Amino acid sequence: MTSAEIALALFALCNSVRVFAYVPQIIAVARDPGGASAISYTTWGLFAISHVSTVAYAVMVVDDWRMVAVFTANALCCMLIVALTAWKRALFAAAQKLVANGKHPVLHNHAPAKQSNDEPELDWPSTAARPRYRVVAGSKDLAIGLR
Repeated sequence: MTSAEIALALFALCNSVRVFAYVPQIIAVARDPGGASAISYTTWGLFAISHVSTVAYAVMVVDDWRMVAVFTANALCCMLIVALTAWKRALFAAAQKLVANGKHPVLHNHAPAKQSNDEPELDWPSTAARPRYRVVAGSKDLAIGLR
């Protein structure tokens, strides 16, 4: 194998495996109760644009459809991260706006923790460490958490 073939094989391997590396980030954004504030639109948007430009190169210059598939998947994952982040931030902002206006979102029906008879009764769930709220957006109930 020549050094060019080794470099191409490593390039193909790394970019194929990278598609799976997006999964933990996607899950982290989806689970983030604080509006995914640590995610950068600029970074993930540039990653997506970079992958789309590589797709164009693969189609127009090298005519490599496996490369097209790999970089299309990479671009879609980056776009999914950006879209999930936008959605989570919109939900968080809506919940913050409700709270700021003195309105209280509908609480989930979580069961309180078991208490012994000698403990004072807790005002459940408002005293929970991380109360969960439901914000109605359009026709769907969207559950989010507030810190």
